[in-house]
Amino acid sequence: ISLSKIIGEGSFGRVWSGNWRSNTVAVKEFVFAQAVIPGGGMQRQHVVEEIVGEAGIMACLRHPKILQLYGCSLTLQAIWIVNELCEIGSLRMLLTSTTALPLATKVSLCLDVADGMLYLHTRTPPIIHRDLKSHNIFVTEPRPGHFVAKIGDWGSARAIALTGSKSM
Repeated sequence: ISLSKIIGEGSFGRVWSGNWRSNTVAVKEFVFAQAVIPGGGMQRQHVVEEIVGEAGIMACLRHPKILQLYGCSLTLQAIWIVNELCEIGSLRMLLTSTTALPLATKVSLCLDVADGMLYLHTRTPPIIHRDLKSHNIFVTEPRPGHFVAKIGDWGSARAIALTGSKSM
């Protein structure tokens, strides 16, 4: 993987654009600095489990409206999650950067999200995202003026079977 540039930063790390096997990818880098993860080993272990859980959920999902995972790497310094790059960024970014989207585009994006959620909820076991918002919907533009929304960011997602609970 060759990293190109930082395209986002958050409290636990950053997101890079890069290339891997002729694919343009997004690489989420979660860094284990003491300043980032207070509370010592137990807190760090919990964060690692959350991130690895995200990759584990994404690894079993194959749908055109779900962000595609390519791979994951765990080192002592960081966890790296490699997935497809949605060049437009998040739906939030699209909504704030555009003066007005046509109604047909808005409806199409809504239907993309609904299609992805239907896929998640009809799996066995069903998957609950728990953090569905415009920041966690990613947008591609396969052809000029045609946007496709994909559900991503699984940090809060849980398979119901893992907890045995059907409520939040």
